[in-house]
Amino acid sequence: MFNVDFKTFKEVLDKENILVWNEPDGTHVRLHGGDYDITMLISVAENTKKMYIVSGLDAFEDIIRRLEMEHKLTPGSYKLSYNKHFGEKKWDEVIQTDCNWHEAVRFFKSKSYIMRLDLKKIPGADSPSASAPVE
Repeated sequence: MFNVDFKTFKEVLDKENILVWNEPDGTHVRLHGGDYDITMLISVAENTKKMYIVSGLDAFEDIIRRLEMEHKLTPGSYKLSYNKHFGEKKWDEVIQTDCNWHEAVRFFKSKSYIMRLDLKKIPGADSPSASAPVE
């Protein structure tokens, strides 16, 4: 239709930050996704890890809702992150958006799609006073 190969098509989508699209038959497609499993090992508390298997085609929003339901969290009351490093420099990379999720999957692709993530509650974020306006 656009007379471009799939690799070029994906490069343009990535450049334009378009990470999800629908095929002509209505099939939902993710730029980083595919018909494979992603294993998430999530540290939810000190010395406690949970394992989740998600599809490479799952929407980021669906994954987040699953974590929120299982751990009784509300949006904004937690931080989902992973440790990223370049040479000797290390930092925590927070996953908040579909774009962040895309980058995380890309980062862990070389590690056989085994994602090591941290889920930390933000102190006071769930309390009623935390959402009250500051006077």
